[in-house]
Amino acid sequence: MRRVFTVTLALVASALGACGGGGERGADERSTDERSVQTAVEEGLASPSRTVCETRRTTAYLRQESGSETRAGALRVCRGERSYARARSVEVRRVAVRGTRATADVRTRGGELTFTEATIALRRVAGRWRLHALLDATLDRPRFFRYQGAYLQRPPDALDERETGCVLREYKAVSDDALVDDHVRGAFVRGLHIGIVCGMRVDMAKNGYDERAVRCATRAIRRVLRGEPGLASEIVEERPRAQRRLRAIATRCEG
Repeated sequence: MRRVFTVTLALVASALGACGGGGERGADERSTDERSVQTAVEEGLASPSRTVCETRRTTAYLRQESGSETRAGALRVCRGERSYARARSVEVRRVAVRGTRATADVRTRGGELTFTEATIALRRVAGRWRLHALLDATLDRPRFFRYQGAYLQRPPDALDERETGCVLREYKAVSDDALVDDHVRGAFVRGLHIGIVCGMRVDMAKNGYDERAVRCATRAIRRVLRGEPGLASEIVEERPRAQRRLRAIATRCEG
C-alpha cells in the first residue's frame, strides 16, 4: 500500500491545561512575555523560512501538524510545506501567559493555512516561545481542499490524479465540524481511512478488477477499519499481516 492521505491542518498531540486568565488586550498593552508569544505565533504561522520548523515549534506540534511519528519525519514535512502552508498575515487577538506556558487566540488572513481562527498553546523552551498544540480551530473549507489537492500531488510521494480525486471526493462528504474534531483529536482517523480506501480502490482498478469487485472491497475494508482500530496504522506501515488482510478482501470480492 502506498502512502496514504495525511491531514495537515495541525492536530493536537498533547493537551495543555488552562494557561491563566486575562482579557483581550492590544499589542501596546501587552507584557514582554505576551509580546514574545505574539511574535512566536506570527513567525510560526506566517514565515516562509524553514528555520521556524526548528525555532518556533515543539516536537509535539511538528508531529501534530504532519502526522509523522518521528521528529525527523515531521521536520521534513514542515520544511517542505513552508512555501505554501502558511498565512499571509496573522492577527493575535488574545494572549494569556502562565510561567512557561501560554495560549493565544489568532485569526489568519490569506495564504493556504486551512483554518481562519484558532486557539494555540505554546511552551517556552530554552528561553524561546514555540507553538505546542492547536487546541481549537475554525475550518476554511475552500482552503482545505486547495491545500489537500496540492499536498497529495507533491513529490516525492505524489498520488496520481485518480487517487487524489478519490480522496477529495471522500472528504467533501465530511462536515466541517467532523473535520475539525478529527484534527483536534489528533488521531488522523478519517484521513487514514480515506487514504486506505482510495488507495485500495485505485490499485484494484489498475489491476483489472471490475467495478462490482471494487465496490465490494470498499464496503468490506470500511467495516474492517471500523472494527479494528489498530489496523489502519499497520496498513500504513506495510506490515505483512495487514497486507494479507487487504489481499484477502480483494480476493473474496473478485469471486
